[in-house]
Formats: sequence, C-alpha cells, structure tokens
Amino acid sequence: MTEYSIDVAYAYIQLGLEPGASFEQTGAVLANARAYRFSTQERVKHVERFVKFFTERAKLGTPEQSFADIRKTYHRQAMAFHPDRHRGSKRAEEQLKIVNAAYAIVEDIHREAKDYFRQSEDARREIERDTRQTTERETPPDIKKAHAKVPEEPRVEAEPETSAPEPRPAWRATAPGEKRYMAASIPRFVRTARLGHLPLDCVIACWFVKRDKDINLVYDIIMLPEREFLRARAHLGTPNVITPTLQRGGVSSPYVPQDTKVVTVSADEPNPEYFARNYFRKEFAKEHKVEV
Repeated sequence: MTEYSIDVAYAYIQLGLEPGASFEQTGAVLANARAYRFSTQERVKHVERFVKFFTERAKLGTPEQSFADIRKTYHRQAMAFHPDRHRGSKRAEEQLKIVNAAYAIVEDIHREAKDYFRQSEDARREIERDTRQTTERETPPDIKKAHAKVPEEPRVEAEPETSAPEPRPAWRATAPGEKRYMAASIPRFVRTARLGHLPLDCVIACWFVKRDKDINLVYDIIMLPEREFLRARAHLGTPNVITPTLQRGGVSSPYVPQDTKVVTVSADEPNPEYFARNYFRKEFAKEHKVEV
C-alpha cells in the first residue's frame, strides 16, 4: 500500500476520500459540494482549498512523492526561472510566479497537516468520520449507486504454471531495456490551461491552423514517456471544475487528442529521447507544416 506524505494524507481526509483518490474524484467532491442545496459558503471554500492543493502540488510532482521531494523540485524550478538567468523575460517571470504560488499553497497545507497529526488518534478519528459523512451526504444518489462495489464471486485458485512467464502490465515496454514514448498535438491554449504543470521541454514542435478573419490557432506537439503521457491525457479528459479558464463562469470541457502516436525505442539506442523526438517530428511533418 502506498504511503503518502502527511500533507497529501491530510488533504484526502479533509475531502472525505480514501488515500489515492484520483483528480476526477477530488473534482467531483467540489462539484457535489457546490450543487448540494444545503452547502454553506464555508464548506465550499474549504473543499475548493484542498482541491486546489492537489492541482498546485501536481505542478511540482506526483501525489506519491514526499514533501521533501516536492521542495527540491520547487527549488530547482525556481532557480531555472530566476530573473538572473532570464533577464527581461516575461515568460520566465510568469513561470516563476506560478511555481512560487503552487509551493506556497503546498507548504501551507503541510504546516496544517503537522498540527493535525499531533492530535490524539480519537480526535482525528472523529474528524475523519465527520468529513466522510459530509462528503457522502453531498454525493447524489445515482453516483453512489454507480460507485457501489459489486461483490465478487468466489474464484477457484488454479495451480500455478511454472513454465508460463508472468504477463507484463500494458504500460511496460515490450522487451527489457526498451523505452516507449507517446506524442500528440494539443491546442496551445488548452495545454497552458490544463497541462501547465508539465515541463516546457515536453513541447518538441508546433504547427498552425490559419482561418480567414480569425487569429491563428497554434498546436503544440508534446512528447512524454508512455506512463507520463497517459497520466496527462487522463488529466485532459477530466472536466476542470477547479480553474475554469477555458470557459468564462463555467466548467472547462474535456479534451481528447486526436493524433496520438507511439514509438518504442530499442535498448541499443544510446539516446532514446533524442531518437523519439526526431521520429515524432518527422511523423507529424507528414501531416502538418511543423516548426521546431
């Protein structure tokens, strides 16, 4: 079982969720709290704060990473966008503001979490029970039914076969030492709004759509290792109820890339990432006028 940092565990508790809940589930808690007829403003603000915590923490790392790792990532990114290294760069200045704001929220929750876990176990158990009951009360009945666990039928364990190899998970490379990368083109305004936590070097090229009497629409081609790409694509596919930046006063809709490509790089390749970048640039160049 995964052990989470105290700030992540504390945030799950305050949302009434089990540890390891997805971004979709945390967003659903906020949506349900806003829609619940008896929710108070304090309750909605409370949920918004902890849902925002997960969003901001994702800009610095994964929920499984410790707070110490998050702090190291913050210092590394802060140095990378420091004004001394990018004199006069507005883009670096904005990125530094984003990183600083994200870490400030994470650090604040981490400080609260340390105070929370100093309480007695009985006090914490009572708080956790209340938060779970509140979240469950705000969840619509049809969603509760959809997430209800269906009891599994008892299975008869078969005799282990020593000759058959253990199947690999689908995300793993097809052979030892191989690496798999994925790429897709995403509108720049979607990427910056929904995938701002990704490193800038994941953008390997771009292309443009020109329309009459309209501004040019820029598509960024992003490339990531397979697991990271699938995680980013899942994040894109989840309606954004936290920071609705794509639609004024509403929830930004999911976005699904339409031209996802995959490449498996052999173990003999000395620089697999460089090989994958060149491969994808050539592949997308067949369909669009790609600019690096």
